[in-house]
Amino acid sequence: MKNRTSQVVTILLVMVALVSTGVSSYGGTWEPFEFRGNESYSFKVTWKGNEGEESSIYEFQILEDKEGGYTVRYISEVKLSSSDELTGDLVYGSWSGYGVPIGYLLVNPVYSMMFSELDLKVGEKLSFYGQGKMEVVGTEKVAGRKGFYCKLTGEEGLMGEWVIDPELALPLRSKMYEVSGFDGAVELVKYERL
Repeated sequence: MKNRTSQVVTILLVMVALVSTGVSSYGGTWEPFEFRGNESYSFKVTWKGNEGEESSIYEFQILEDKEGGYTVRYISEVKLSSSDELTGDLVYGSWSGYGVPIGYLLVNPVYSMMFSELDLKVGEKLSFYGQGKMEVVGTEKVAGRKGFYCKLTGEEGLMGEWVIDPELALPLRSKMYEVSGFDGAVELVKYERL
């Protein structure tokens, strides 16, 4: 009986150890935009505007209906200081004047191919067809969720950074850079299953 008890305890300890290593030893790849439905994302979008950094809130919900279809809802919120800012750019989201669609700020389609080949494990590196080198540098927490901190560097320096939770279809954080420095970012404020 003692042997059986110690075996059960050993198995439980091994299981706890495996679960506690969690995200830091995931080792799988990530496919962006693979949604599950009945989920809600809320992001802070930041971009380099004419007068410095500007920001807004972007919310995205996918709701499954009774017929097996889905309703997708988008909400964008920004504070304006005067009526002079009520321009056509607002029709497409307050960051549209920045010139980059929200999808590119989250994960540029070219870069999304890298994630389907990159093992999400700290220390992993991947050179990608002359685009640059992607590296899993460590882990970080964003909005209470733990993810892998990945960065992409090219000949001219840092091109992008992402924090990826492999359980979600969108990154926890995405930052894009150009040669002159910071260009734009999207950071998760809240995620929930509905």
